Amino acid sequence: MNIPKYWEKKEVTFDIDGMEAICNIWGHSDGDPEVARRMIEEKIPQVEEAIRRRWEDEDGKYARGYKGDYYTVDFIREHRLEEISQDSEEIAVITRNSYGSKIINCPEVMFVDIDTEEEDWRGDWEHSDGCLGMFLGISPKEPAEPAPRPPLTPGKIDAVARVKSYVDSNPGTGFRIYETTLGLRLIATHQLCDPTADATMELLKALDCDELYMRLCSAQKCFRARLTPKPWRIGKKRAPVHRHLTAPGVPNPGYDSWLEDYEIMSENYQTCHFMEKIGLEAPDPAIKEVVRVHDEACGADGDRPLA
Repeated sequence: MNIPKYWEKKEVTFDIDGMEAICNIWGHSDGDPEVARRMIEEKIPQVEEAIRRRWEDEDGKYARGYKGDYYTVDFIREHRLEEISQDSEEIAVITRNSYGSKIINCPEVMFVDIDTEEEDWRGDWEHSDGCLGMFLGISPKEPAEPAPRPPLTPGKIDAVARVKSYVDSNPGTGFRIYETTLGLRLIATHQLCDPTADATMELLKALDCDELYMRLCSAQKCFRARLTPKPWRIGKKRAPVHRHLTAPGVPNPGYDSWLEDYEIMSENYQTCHFMEKIGLEAPDPAIKEVVRVHDEACGADGDRPLA
C-alpha cells in the first residue's frame, strides 16, 4: 500500500512571465524527515515545468497568479490512525482523510464501490455550517434529528440484482453486500485480490464499480472504504485543518474541538448497512478480520440513517 508514515511540505514561489506561482510541494517517507525533504527538492524543477505548461495551455487564465498543492496521487496523504496486522503482516491501515472521515485501506481484501444515486449537495449544505450554505443565503443551524432510513431505491435494487447475477454466472465468487447513501459497497469473501492486477480491474468493471475508485485502487495499490460519515451529511463542515499537517505532539485546539463534535454527531449515523452475503465465503483470516473491523467501525448491523 502506498500510505507513507511521514509527510513534509515546502512552499515554493516561481516567477513565471513576471507573475507569481505559489505551490506547496510535498515529500514523504516512512519516517525519515530528511528523505522527505530531499524528495521535495527533487520535485521543484518538475513542478515548475508542470506549472509553466499549464500556464501556457490555459492561455492566460492564471494571469493573476497561481496557488496550489503538488503531490502525486499514487501516494495517500492521510494521517495513519491504526495498523492492523496478522502474523506480523499488515492487512489494513485505518487513516483519517482530508475532510475528517476514517478510512480503511487494505492491500488485498477487496472493497467494491457501486454508485447508483447522485449526491444532493444543496440538501447536505442546508443542514451544515459550511461556507457554501452561507453563499447560497442559507443560515447555519443545528442539525435536524436523523430521519429513518428510506427503503431501497430502484437503482440500488437493480445493482443488487446485477451482483447476484454475476455470482450466479461465476461460481467460486462471493460478496458481502452493504447499502450506502449513494449505492452499494461490497467486500469480496471468496479470495484475496491484487489491486493492480488486470483480473481485478475486470472484476470491478463487471460489477459496475466506480471508475475513479478503480483507478485509485490500481495507483495506490490498495482498496479503500469510508468507515465514518461524511461531515456535511450530518450537519458538520469539513475539518478546519488536516490533522497530520501539524507536528506530532503539538496541540491543535481548532481541529481537536472539531473532531470531538464530529465524533459525537457521528454516533447517530452509520456509514453502510449490511444486507446479505452471497456466494463463497473463504475461511481466510485476513478477510474475516477486515470484515469484523469494518462492520464494527461502520455500525453496519445497526438501523441508523446512512451518512
